[in-house]
Amino acid sequence: MRRALAAIAVVALAGALARRRDPDSPAHTALVHGSLTVAAVPFLASEAARRRDARLFWELLALQQLRAGVALAHHHLTATLYEHSTDVDEYHAAGQRIAESLRAGRLSEVAELMRTFPWDTRLRWPVSTNLMRLLNGGVYAAVGPSRRTSMVAYSWLGFCGLCFFERAFSIGVPHGRRRAYLAALAHPSLTFWTSGIGKEPWMTFGFGTLALGAAKTMTGSARTGLPLMGLGTAAAGAMRIQVGGRLGMTLGSELRTAGDRSYIGGSRFTPPRADSIRDAPRVAASVLFRPLPGEAHNRPALVAAADAMLLLLLTLARARWIAAAVASAPRRPYVAFAAASTAVVVAYLARVANFGMLVRQRTPVLPFYLVLLSVPPRGRRA
Repeated sequence: MRRALAAIAVVALAGALARRRDPDSPAHTALVHGSLTVAAVPFLASEAARRRDARLFWELLALQQLRAGVALAHHHLTATLYEHSTDVDEYHAAGQRIAESLRAGRLSEVAELMRTFPWDTRLRWPVSTNLMRLLNGGVYAAVGPSRRTSMVAYSWLGFCGLCFFERAFSIGVPHGRRRAYLAALAHPSLTFWTSGIGKEPWMTFGFGTLALGAAKTMTGSARTGLPLMGLGTAAAGAMRIQVGGRLGMTLGSELRTAGDRSYIGGSRFTPPRADSIRDAPRVAASVLFRPLPGEAHNRPALVAAADAMLLLLLTLARARWIAAAVASAPRRPYVAFAAASTAVVVAYLARVANFGMLVRQRTPVLPFYLVLLSVPPRGRRA
């Protein structure tokens, strides 16, 4: 509790100082990021000490510093190459207006803005896009209306989710390769999409909370595990409404096939048909490993294809590990949970016909699939 209060005090002080600076200056961003780092150090050190693993502190800290750098690159791309063509611009406009109202204490105005500005979502409650607008307004109110600084702040939110995933793995798969899993969590698309203004950092946080709760529940700590599962389900379900009813013991993913814009340029494709169980491997490969290099027709798509190929190569190299994970599932409920979650996500993304949506929406659930790539065969276990 003392560490939490100290962390809140550090962040609050940083926010107060940051608002006195030019919100778009690099110094402003550095101040907020440095303060968040200082606030996180006691928690990372405590986790490393609890596990008696001094390297863990430096590994987690390095992971987040990498993510912060990627967040700055994310900001550069959305502010230059994709200016006025992504959801970030809408969240930025809404965040500015909502932050002003929050600081002035006009809460009724905040509720109206989250529903209607810059366009009417036709949603009444703080869910989906409304929740994203409200969240961004809160971030802007805390650190100032800076897209660059907010990108870094969101990278920390996604980082918390990844920390929960890593801890869930260490609890639920004690015979697994924890460092291999942690390294896999630095996968390029997972780092990029969860380090910017958007729904993915929040979804990663929600899924990570759910994963930690599931690992605790399955290892005999239901008293703390079940509330965490409920919290993670509520968080993810609120951001993507169609997920909510399917997040109890497995994961769901919002399926939208139209009206979405993405960094991949709205690239459409024809997903494989799933007429029988025999089509499952082909469908799973399409969801996890597309776009293929031959399907990429611009630079962003080529980057997405290279990222997908990296995941495919890792999968082929770890084929025996995947078999070992599947074999251990009856004895390790968390492994079974991760496999089932991956299967559910594949099923719900199987009909997505847009590479941009596919790449982005599969990202927050990749940590579940990566569990299967981090369980070595018996002869190779440490």
